[in-house]
Amino acid sequence: MAICDLLFKTGIFLGDLVYKGFEHFSSDAAGTQEKLLKKILKKNANTEYGKKYGFADIKNADEYREKVPMVSFKDLAEYVDRTAHGERNILTKSHIRCYISSSGTSGTPKVVPISKKSQWNLQCMGFVAPEALAAKYAKEHYGRHLHTGKGMLAWLIIKNYYQPDGSLVSDFCSLPLVHLRWFVGLFNTTPRSIMFTDEYETIDSSYLLLRYSLPYKDMSYIGSMIITITYALFNYLEDHWQELCDDIEKGVIGDTANLSPKVRSKLEKKLKPMPQRAAELRREFEKGFDPVDGEPIASRIWPKLDWIYGMMGSTIHVYAEKLKRYIGDIPIHSIGYGASEGYIAMPVEMNASDAVILPKSQFYEFLELDREDDSHTLLLNEVEVGKSYELVFTNLSGFYRYTLGDVVKVTGFYNNSPRIEFLYRANVTLNLCDEKTTQAMVDIAVGIMSEETGIDVRYYSIYGDSSGDFAHYTLLVEASPDTVLSKELAERASEAFDTAMCKTNIEYKLYRDIGSMDRAGVLFVENGAYELYRDERRKSGHNVNQMKPVQLINTPEKKDFFFSRIVEL
Repeated sequence: MAICDLLFKTGIFLGDLVYKGFEHFSSDAAGTQEKLLKKILKKNANTEYGKKYGFADIKNADEYREKVPMVSFKDLAEYVDRTAHGERNILTKSHIRCYISSSGTSGTPKVVPISKKSQWNLQCMGFVAPEALAAKYAKEHYGRHLHTGKGMLAWLIIKNYYQPDGSLVSDFCSLPLVHLRWFVGLFNTTPRSIMFTDEYETIDSSYLLLRYSLPYKDMSYIGSMIITITYALFNYLEDHWQELCDDIEKGVIGDTANLSPKVRSKLEKKLKPMPQRAAELRREFEKGFDPVDGEPIASRIWPKLDWIYGMMGSTIHVYAEKLKRYIGDIPIHSIGYGASEGYIAMPVEMNASDAVILPKSQFYEFLELDREDDSHTLLLNEVEVGKSYELVFTNLSGFYRYTLGDVVKVTGFYNNSPRIEFLYRANVTLNLCDEKTTQAMVDIAVGIMSEETGIDVRYYSIYGDSSGDFAHYTLLVEASPDTVLSKELAERASEAFDTAMCKTNIEYKLYRDIGSMDRAGVLFVENGAYELYRDERRKSGHNVNQMKPVQLINTPEKKDFFFSRIVEL
């Protein structure tokens, strides 16, 4: 415990330094951006890409935007592949020894280079700064220091492999832990042999994360890349608490874990029966998972749980609200906003779904959504509060004027740097009849439907069906296990959802009124369908740590999977 306490205090100290530097650079965000661009161009002027576009002759942002084209990953794939095979000075002067793999949620997974400087930014701003912010919150709201016991790092898999030149490939959220792998057991309840297992494609990681965190009564935090993973773990706990308590009582690992005999034997040698702790847990679980006398289940089983972290912007924020049933007022640090290509924005307060752009991490440009073409972009100091933009950036790892495909909304300014919230992927939209339905509209409509029908919605996805005479949307819902499903409930839900969609989107109502769109429908999927989908993606090699819930059924593979699990009523 003393070592864990020392690590936390060191992290808080370093996090405070990060925020002090951030205060300085965000106060002169425009000036910081100008200096950063000049530094990037000067450093990479003699690379193949730099020579091609005349980096050495570019003097300012205007010339840069005029001479260097916007690109997507497709445009850079050949350069990245050559770098991965050992060629130097292709995109960047930096010697690339590490790559980040994307989740593939919105398309084919990418593998992008990350420089040492970008790795350092990710380590400091994404994984040290949160501790400082949580400590500040504890002092201001609890009047005490932050509890510094071990926590649960809800990383479902940590999968690494190597490029042809020997460079490491990991994912955005696992890379910092890879660098700390020999110390991770000092601040995490899950054994290192599970976090870095070769059996990630077959094990039940949810069971194992909970099996090792439930016995630890003094657990102080829960961390995941995306808050939906924490939400899914509490769902899993509600469904499997009896089995977990039995195994804790006996000091064994259940068959559910699906571990190989060798690994199971090694782990069980270190476990001891804990009948007293199992009895404590059973007493609380038997009271139910709703708050008891205002105290949520998380605080009842982990009294020292002080904070939770995980990305929760935009549509994910819906799941942060659902999570409150389990965690109550325990604060959430949203980690911020980033992508495999770079860490972009850092939160400056707990429970915030937006974050402040880091002016020293990337050079940013913003495309207006109603533009006629891509010839004009705005700089960081030219955006307006309340408006949404498509983000373009130049990072420290060899991507220049890179179109990420993300649409963000400017929610305000912190010092002189914009606060932004991720809204949606520009290439992932709902638009059956040019009615321009956004995911946010669907989220609101689902909330209204849930409230009016009493359906406890765990997960949901929307499917646009244009196969009939008139297009319509179908909402797929996984309800809580205690929901009594019926044709009458499905009909009520369909009517409520369609009516709510008319209220949230005036264009949708117009097309419904003139008969160009049929009424939206609601279908129920089997319990556990979304968890099963995630597990199947994991088994097929996808990175599920960064995988967001499936909210849009937009591929034949997704359609086949979920529609094959519709509950017959």
